[in-house]
Amino acid sequence: MVTRHRVWPRFAALLLAGVVGCENLEVVNPNAPERERAFSDPATIVASAAGTMKSYINMRGSYDPSLTLSVMADSYSFSWNNFNGRYYSTYGVECPDRCGWVNSTASGLGFEVESYWYKSYSMLSSANDALFAIRVSANPPNLGSDANVTETISQFAQGWALAWIALNYDQGFIVLEDTDISDPSAIPLSAREEIRDKAIELLEAAYTLAKANTFTTSVSMFGISGGRPYSNLQIAKVIRTAQAELLAHFARNDVENGQTNWAQVATYASQGVSSDVDGAAFDFEAFQDVNTTFRSQYLWWGNDYTTARIDTRTATLLSTSQVTPWPGGTGNPQPVGVGGVYGIDARLGDGCFDDGTGEADLFGYGECAETANSGTDFMWSPVAIFIPGRGAQHQTNIGSIKHRAIVGGFPSNPPGDGFFPVYSKHFNDLLWAEGLVRTSANLALAADLINRSHVGRGGLPALTAADGQTNLLKAIAYEQDVELLHHPPTQFYNLRRVSKAELDPTGGGVAFQANRVHAPEGPHVLRTLWANTPRHMPIPAKDLQLLLMEIYTFGGPNDPDGLSSPVDSRFGKVKSVHQIAAELDKQATASAGGRFKRRYH
Repeated sequence: MVTRHRVWPRFAALLLAGVVGCENLEVVNPNAPERERAFSDPATIVASAAGTMKSYINMRGSYDPSLTLSVMADSYSFSWNNFNGRYYSTYGVECPDRCGWVNSTASGLGFEVESYWYKSYSMLSSANDALFAIRVSANPPNLGSDANVTETISQFAQGWALAWIALNYDQGFIVLEDTDISDPSAIPLSAREEIRDKAIELLEAAYTLAKANTFTTSVSMFGISGGRPYSNLQIAKVIRTAQAELLAHFARNDVENGQTNWAQVATYASQGVSSDVDGAAFDFEAFQDVNTTFRSQYLWWGNDYTTARIDTRTATLLSTSQVTPWPGGTGNPQPVGVGGVYGIDARLGDGCFDDGTGEADLFGYGECAETANSGTDFMWSPVAIFIPGRGAQHQTNIGSIKHRAIVGGFPSNPPGDGFFPVYSKHFNDLLWAEGLVRTSANLALAADLINRSHVGRGGLPALTAADGQTNLLKAIAYEQDVELLHHPPTQFYNLRRVSKAELDPTGGGVAFQANRVHAPEGPHVLRTLWANTPRHMPIPAKDLQLLLMEIYTFGGPNDPDGLSSPVDSRFGKVKSVHQIAAELDKQATASAGGRFKRRYH
C-alpha cells in the first residue's frame, strides 16, 4: 500500500518534461490509481495532518540552515564549521566580505539551500494528501470527531509551507491538493511575490475554518508526549501571527520594506497570539522530548554556551562593557553595573546565573553563581571558546541560557525536556508595534506593546508615544535583537530589510563596515546584513538539474546586494536548456563571422 503521496519528486519530473519541450511525450503517474485507496484510511489522514505541524516546527528550529542564518545575521556566533556556520559567517577569508550560497551538488556547502526547500515541499505534500482525501477523493474517509481539526490544520499547513518558501527563496512552485500534476503547464515557476500572496490566501482560508469549527488539538500535535492542546480559536490567532510574520519579514531590503503593507501587518497582529481577541493572550509553544527527534535544534545548540555564544554585535547592545569587535587579550569584562543602549537589561544583568547547584564555574568556563542581579536570558564567561586562528570576529564572552532547560546537562533540568517558543506573545507584540509605528497609526499603543518585553522582561525605562517614530523603531529593533534571538531565523529576516540610514538618519556615527569590523553607529549599534551576504536562497542545484535549468546563486563578491544573481533569477528568468543552446548557437555564428567563414592562422 502507498503510505505517502509525495508530490514534489513527481511534479519535478513532470516539469522536466515540460522544460525540455517534448510536446508529444506522454507523462504517466503510476501512483494515480493508488491515491484514492491509499488515503481512504481515516487514521492515515489524521496522522498526515498532525505530522505537518511537527514538520514545520522541526524545520524552523533546524540546525541547517536556521543556525547558519543566525550567524550570518551576527546574532549567534561560533567558529566551528557545523552547519557550515564558519564558512558563511566569516569575512575576509574565503571571500573579500561574505561568501554567497554555494549552490552545487558537488559540495557539502550546498546543503544549506536544500533543507528548507525539501522540507517545505514535504510538508506541503502531506497537507495536500490530507486535503485531497477530504475534498477531492471520490470516496472521502469518515474522520468523525477529527474532521474539523484535520481539515483546518491541513489547510493551515498548506499556507505555512508556501509562506516558508516565499520567505526564503526567490521563486518556487505552487502545488495544491487539486493541482493536476499530469499537466506540466499547470505547475509553472512562480515568483516569490506570487507565492507570498497565495500563502496569505491559503492562511486566510485556514483562519476561516478555525473560526467556524470547534475543536481542540491533541497533546501529541505539538509534542510527542507533553504537548499543549490548543483550541480552534487559539489556532486562529496563531494563523493571524503567521500572516503578520509573512508580510513583515518578506522584504529583502529597505526599499521593499517601504513597500510592505504595514497597516495589514498591524491588523493581522492585532488578532494574533498576544491579542485579547477570542480569549487571553498565550505563547504558542511546542514540547521537546529529548528522547525523540522532535526538538528545537536551534535552541539545543544555541543555549549551550560551551558550544555557541552571542555575537558581540548583540552583546554590545546589552552592555557597553562588551566591545565590538572582540578586543582580544582577556576579552570583554563582566558586565557588572554596566548598561547598554537602554540601561542595565535584566535579561543579562551581571552575567551570573542559577546553574542549579548554587555554585560557580559549573563547566569550567568561569561562570559566576547566581546573585540578586543575575540575568534571565544571557550569561558571561571570561573564557573565549573558539579557535583563535579562525578569526577573532567569532569570539565573544556572552552566552545564551534562556532555554537551557531543553539543552540537558544542567543539574537543574535533566534530562532536557521542556517547552520552546514557536510564536511567543512578544514576537507578535513587536510585529503589531512595528505595523503601528510605520503607519503612525497609534504610537501610544505601539509603545505599550514594546514595553511588554522592554520593561516587563528587560526592566528598562518605559517608552511613550512622545519618543516618536524614529526612537520607537530603534526600540523595536533592539527588542528584535534581544528578545527574539530565540525565534529562528527572525534576526536574519529583520536585518536584511533595514538600512543604516533608517536607524541613523543624521548620518552620525562611524562609517558602516569600516575596515570590515562591526563599527558602532551612533547611539544604536544596529546594522543590516554584512556586505555580500545573500538575502535569500536559489532553487537547489539538484532540482535545477532535474529541470534542465541554469544553476544560479546569490551573494558573494559578484553580488554585493545579495539579490542580483548573474542570471537574474528573481522573477523566473533562469534559462532553460533551449535558451542556453540558442544563445550558444548565436555566439558561435557571430564568432565564425556570420555567412562567410574567417580562418585564423
